[in-house]
Amino acid sequence: MARILGQNLATAIGGSIITENRSGAGGNIGIGYVAHASRTATRCWSPPALCRQSRAVCQKCPTIPTRISPPIAELGTSPNVILVDPSSALLDRRMIARAKAHPDELNYASPGAGTTPHLSGEFLKIVAGIEMTHVPFSGAMPAVQALLGGVTQVAVTALPPAHP
Repeated sequence: MARILGQNLATAIGGSIITENRSGAGGNIGIGYVAHASRTATRCWSPPALCRQSRAVCQKCPTIPTRISPPIAELGTSPNVILVDPSSALLDRRMIARAKAHPDELNYASPGAGTTPHLSGEFLKIVAGIEMTHVPFSGAMPAVQALLGGVTQVAVTALPPAHP
């Protein structure tokens, strides 16, 4: 999204927009880069919750973003989704019932510790009154692959990587 919007913004302002993807650590690598950038024109295209969540859950991040400019605009949203293999017996409420009946049996994959999908998985556990073991991966696609490969029974990711 940042590349598409950056191209249109560059045309609108008659200047250049350089979009550089700095992924990793649940978005904190990119935030750290922007926080330490010397140019005042550097902006971070990031989910708004990411800066707030980083301060709350990331003890050893490259930086705790205190120098990030306030948000300019919300450009889009993407929900987190809970995924199960459609051939499993975990569809709809059966997942909750199974987790309650077998509290140490279910594992859920996320794109990494402290990410919004991780926090969504923890929120699900609280709201549903269930236990699941968090298995952090190095991104959304490895988390989805773990689900499809049977390594975990559940995955929580943002919608775009889950859609295919």
